[in-house]
Amino acid sequence: MGLFGKNWRALADALDDSPSGELVAQTVRNAGPFTGLGPPLVSDFHAFNGTWAKPPARGDRELLLAWAVSPYLRAVVARVVESYGAVEWFVPGPNQTKDFDHPAVQLLDNYNPLLIGSQGRELEQSYLETMGESITIIAPSPADSLRGPPITLIPVPPTRVTVETVAGEKRYRVQEAGGDFIFDASDIIHQRVVNLLDPYGRGSGLGRAVADEIETDEYVAKHAKSYYYNSTVPEFIGVLKGASEQKVREFGAAFDEKHRGFRRHWRPAWINQEIQIEQLTANLDDEQIQRLRKLAFDTIRWVYGVPPEVMGVVENSNRATIQAAKDMMATFVVEPRLRKRRAMWNKLAERIWGVQVDFVSPVPREFDRRDEIMSRHPYAFTRNEIRREAGFDAVSDGNVYLVPVNLSAEPANDGDISPSISGDTERILVLVSEDRDDTDAA
Repeated sequence: MGLFGKNWRALADALDDSPSGELVAQTVRNAGPFTGLGPPLVSDFHAFNGTWAKPPARGDRELLLAWAVSPYLRAVVARVVESYGAVEWFVPGPNQTKDFDHPAVQLLDNYNPLLIGSQGRELEQSYLETMGESITIIAPSPADSLRGPPITLIPVPPTRVTVETVAGEKRYRVQEAGGDFIFDASDIIHQRVVNLLDPYGRGSGLGRAVADEIETDEYVAKHAKSYYYNSTVPEFIGVLKGASEQKVREFGAAFDEKHRGFRRHWRPAWINQEIQIEQLTANLDDEQIQRLRKLAFDTIRWVYGVPPEVMGVVENSNRATIQAAKDMMATFVVEPRLRKRRAMWNKLAERIWGVQVDFVSPVPREFDRRDEIMSRHPYAFTRNEIRREAGFDAVSDGNVYLVPVNLSAEPANDGDISPSISGDTERILVLVSEDRDDTDAA
């Protein structure tokens, strides 16, 4: 029995401490004991056990806080994970059919009572993008539930998890309000971005690579805020040579009355006596601030591989570059992440349901040699074959060929995608031959 069964009700009690966890706690409490699903979903490297017995890398919590407060990091990560989470999943069936209602797909669409599928996938991917790993607890659904998948997925912040090795067995210690809870590796889905310095240890995400850019942008923003809101240093000191203290006060009051307020801020001042101005603070160069913030934004966007057009930067773009940016985003950013998730998820799907899942590729298919052949020889393909290539569903009367003589419909051989040179296909070839003879005679 997995260690999850021992911690079941204790975990529910801990989740009850927060109102947001009440529904998940009820799900956990109503569930039966979990017996584990076999081997863990992460590889066992017993020769490297010592590298796993360590807390999360220093700075991971700061990266998650940066995601909450950094506009550029959050915008770029959100664009990546929302594109990732919007992709549909299915179980491949015979004759290129797609089952979108299989329990393996339903689990991906319904993580738990508080997270729908897209939210759960986006949450896991956000952890991967920022700190380089995501950890999800595999839990059974309520015993009295008649609908939905047989298990529930509960993503937890990796900063609350420590990976340990005890007697050669890998275990996960999850820290919650009610205390520490230990789970077998078979109770956990652990996804990682491999750290080159410690490939068998905790992950390392792209957020760490742009940590300096994130902090620089935050310092620039805070400096501008302090300058405009709460600077205790005056902008300048004016010296009226030879003036009495009373005269200085009168001059200052008159100057404030004439120039205070944004409507009169730049109004010129005319005086009839000598005055000396000592500048105390450097001028806040708006252009310099914009350049620094743009540099930080471009660096973060570049590290994540997101084209500028996808982020709404279209000053130097046209329709062709915008379409190319969408294709690049799908090809080089979204689909590679989906392939990694598919490989991880299929381990669980094969173990529970004996099937594999796949995703609807976000990459638009380019016009290739096959499209050229189908456009030049449409009579060699049924209507349903052409509809499938166009991305549409088959129709009941679509298993026919359209003969080019008069575009009449001829029944196709059932179940034969490539008919032999007889029957219907022979009829097509004869009609095509007659059509060519008529053209030559003319």
